This record gives sequence, C-alpha cells and structure tokens, in this order.
Amino acid sequence: MVNGAKIVGSAQHRASRAFLQHGSILLDNDQGMLAELALVPLPAVPAPATLRSLRADTDAATLIAAITDALRGAAGGDIVEAADDELPAYHVAAAATRYRDPRWTWRR
Repeated sequence: MVNGAKIVGSAQHRASRAFLQHGSILLDNDQGMLAELALVPLPAVPAPATLRSLRADTDAATLIAAITDALRGAAGGDIVEAADDELPAYHVAAAATRYRDPRWTWRR
C-alpha cells in the first residue's frame, strides 16, 4: 500500500521445493483501457497508484531485473527462468483454452 492505495496485487502457490508467484505492479495508469473493453459501463474509480508515480526513473526492464535478483538472492542463487516457448505445449494450450473462455473471465 502506498498512501492508502494498493500498488501490488499478488498471489503465490507453494509446493515441495517450488513456488509459483503471480502478480501485477502498475508502472503507469493504463486502466482506462478496461472501460473501452468492457461490455457494460464501468463505475468511475479513483486513479490507481503506480510505480512510476513514486519512482519516475523506473521502467519494466529495471523492475524485472530487481525482482529476479531479489528472488535469486532469497533462493541462494538456485532459480530457473523459463521463457514462454519453453513451457510444455499442453500447459500453454490448456491455459489458452481456459482464459479465453468468457465463463472463466466473467465468473462470479
């Protein structure tokens, strides 16, 4: 939280000797795009906190490097990075099917 505004959304799953971290950090306020994509009018909301509003010199590459270095340090250097094209095809296909389904996206 920064000045009462949420700046990071995150979730983590741990299993055995591995974990999956999923999260979002807004660098810039691009949330107006949501209203353009929505099928119904969205209520007006205050502008979200952004990392760039706190540190104007921050860019995506710097943020990625900082997070990767912190994870590597916490893990004693024992982390493995994988590009999307290195993931098993069946995982990619299953995820694509699930997340393209409007029932998944708009469930309540």
